Amino acid sequence: MRNLTMIVLALILTSCAVPIPKTLYGQWVHTSHWRSKDQDIEVDITIHPDHTVTGNIGQATLENCVLRSNRGAIGRKLNIKSDFIIADGSIEGKVSDLDDQNHRLFTLPFDLEDGELVGSIMIVAPWTYPKPLLSRLYLKPVKSGSQ
Repeated sequence: MRNLTMIVLALILTSCAVPIPKTLYGQWVHTSHWRSKDQDIEVDITIHPDHTVTGNIGQATLENCVLRSNRGAIGRKLNIKSDFIIADGSIEGKVSDLDDQNHRLFTLPFDLEDGELVGSIMIVAPWTYPKPLLSRLYLKPVKSGSQ
C-alpha cells in the first residue's frame, strides 16, 4: 500500500506540467565563476522554438540538448524542482584551457525570474549526486541586434 501511495503522489506532483512560454525562445548569456579553476566562464545558450538548445559553456559546446517543463502547479506550490530543465545533452570539449575533461553529461534546471533564467549547470554521473559545474547562473536575454 505504501508503494502505491508513493506512486500516486509522484504522479500528482509531476502532472500538469507548466507549458513552455515563447518568451524562453532566443539567446541567453551570463558570465559565471568556476570556483575549482578560479576562472570566469561565459555561458551562451539559445533555446529554439522546437525546444532544442544549442550554445557554449566557455570553449565547450552543448550537444543534443532539449528544453522540458520540469514541474506542475502542485510542485511549484510545494517548491519541488524547477519550472524548466535543459536535459538529455552533453557538454563537448574543454570548458577552458585549464579543463581536464572533454565530455560531461549535465542538466540545467532553472526558473524564469524577473526576465532572467536562474539556475545551475549540474554535472550528472552514474551513482553520484549531481554537482554544480559553475556558480549560480543568471542568464539574461540577448536583444536582437545587440550581439
